[in-house]
Amino acid sequence: MESDNQLLAEYVERGSERAFRELVQRHIKGRDECFAEDVTQEVFTTLARRAAALASHPALASWLYVSVRLSGASKPEVLCRLL
Repeated sequence: MESDNQLLAEYVERGSERAFRELVQRHIKGRDECFAEDVTQEVFTTLARRAAALASHPALASWLYVSVRLSGASKPEVLCRLL
C-alpha cells in the first residue's frame, strides 16, 4: 500500500487523479454526510492547491488530521442539516 506522501507525490508529478482519489477516500470519515463532505472538500481543495509544497511533508496524515479538525471546528454542522 502506498503511503499518503507517495500518493501526493504521484499527484504532483503525474497529475494522477487515481492517487488523489485514493488519498481522499482514506481520510473521509464523519457521522454527518453533508458536514463531512463540506469539510472534506475544503481540506482536499487546500491540499490540491498546496500539493507541491506538501508532497514532502514528513507527516502528511497529521497535516490532514489537523486541517480537518480546524476546518470542522470552523463550520456550523447545524447549517448542513437544515439544507
